[in-house]
Amino acid sequence: MESSGQHVEGRRVPGLSERLSWCMANRLDPDGDKWTDASLAVALTKRGVKTSVTFINTLRRGVKENASFPVLEGFSRIFSVPLEFWSDERVAKVVMRPRDLPEALAEELAELSRRDPEELAAVLDLASRLLQQPEA
Repeated sequence: MESSGQHVEGRRVPGLSERLSWCMANRLDPDGDKWTDASLAVALTKRGVKTSVTFINTLRRGVKENASFPVLEGFSRIFSVPLEFWSDERVAKVVMRPRDLPEALAEELAELSRRDPEELAAVLDLASRLLQQPEA
């Protein structure tokens, strides 16, 4: 758990800034407003992950790229994205740029992302493995 004023460094998460900024701009808070650094820090703290506005700001701006598992898990729950969104470029691409896919598939994956983020990650993992297999 994060303690106020002191943060567990966690591991480096390339692309965290871009993904966090995207979520804050494209996912609405419970009041229907865009997220701010302050509202996100409060939401995380309510979920038991004590953090500060400054810490959120440094992650969003890319000053820091390290985040602990509880922070990433909190972000996933708050923004309704799979945990793999933060570390897997394929998952992030589907969530952030569904228009790059055929329309019906994009709609289906977006619905799956909202309904069951873990299932979306499993589907993308399976598809990736199948695409990497040599043709018989």
